[in-house]
Amino acid sequence: SAKFNYMLHPPFLKALENIPLINRLPGVKSKLSLGPWFKIFYVMLKNMKFIRGTYLDFMAIFSRDVRVADRKALKHYKETILENLNNINNGGYDTLIKFSKLPDIIRGYEEVRLETMETYYKKANDLFKS
Repeated sequence: SAKFNYMLHPPFLKALENIPLINRLPGVKSKLSLGPWFKIFYVMLKNMKFIRGTYLDFMAIFSRDVRVADRKALKHYKETILENLNNINNGGYDTLIKFSKLPDIIRGYEEVRLETMETYYKKANDLFKS
């Protein structure tokens, strides 16, 4: 039978990575490997997604920069769509369709997500330069 582990890298542990000695603990610089006993806690975490983005979201403290960047990207996306709607008849339809697909490249967690956001902004700027 196969072994099953949950791989997690909690933001509150990741926040400790610049503290000497503590950064050697498991889960600080890498993911934690948690066995089958963790299933009940995993299900609890999964079912608490409704807390995300509310005042009860204690994990937001440790990943505030990513949450702020997410809101900024969403605002940029909405504003860009609205600003360019009038250009649909003037040959801007294809550009707007290409732009509408750009958020699909925003993926990952923490630094990876922030890097893909940079790519999103660069591609958005390239589309609307002309």
